[in-house]
Amino acid sequence: MKRLFASVFCALLLQGSALATTLQTQIGDISIPTAKEINEQIDSLASDASLSDDDKKTLGTLYKTGLDTLDQISDLTAQQKDLDKYLKDANRKLLRLATDYTNQQKIQALTSDDIKNISDSDLDARLEKAQRDLVTAQIELNNASDAHNKVQTLPEKAQNTVTQNNDKIKDLLSAIDKNANPDLFKNRIYALLICKANLENSLFKNKFFKSFLIVVFSTSPIFDSIYSAVRSEININFCYKNAIFE
Repeated sequence: MKRLFASVFCALLLQGSALATTLQTQIGDISIPTAKEINEQIDSLASDASLSDDDKKTLGTLYKTGLDTLDQISDLTAQQKDLDKYLKDANRKLLRLATDYTNQQKIQALTSDDIKNISDSDLDARLEKAQRDLVTAQIELNNASDAHNKVQTLPEKAQNTVTQNNDKIKDLLSAIDKNANPDLFKNRIYALLICKANLENSLFKNKFFKSFLIVVFSTSPIFDSIYSAVRSEININFCYKNAIFE
């Protein structure tokens, strides 16, 4: 029989609290089984006289893998939703940081006349605030640096995951091809495994990897600029305070 095409499409739809999935193949759409259907198949294995003990054991393991995969698909879908929210929040954060940076650039250094009109306590308060801002900026810089280091491993991790999943998909398509019946329950489990692999590939290759890189590399320079501006303000305050009040 003609081999199933390797490029498959997994449509994921949220319907209420249930996750409905379908795998489109060359032999037709294969319906992804629900947890209820899989459990029913597991329960019926023991009484199926047409199957040997070895076949029952093999199918039982496959069906249990299917149940685990349904949970994994739910987790991957949740990760994708969290990632989408993170990216939206990141865009807003970048806009805020850009505004903060612009405002920092507009801050004028204190002149000697300004210092003469500011009390010692007010200058101390200004200095303490600047120091707190510096600590906050340093923490954010450290977080950005950690994220930058972490993201360096993503290309290799993403590539390894995609490669492994593509190999699994090829093997599963071959297994389906041996008994090309879209209604065969074993094939429906295989379709479920393919669906999970495609979803994981999409998460790593198309969303998580590219978008997270953009966010990290765009954020780091802005943090650095804010850090430099705050540090400069502290240095200026120290210089004026030492010159005027000591």
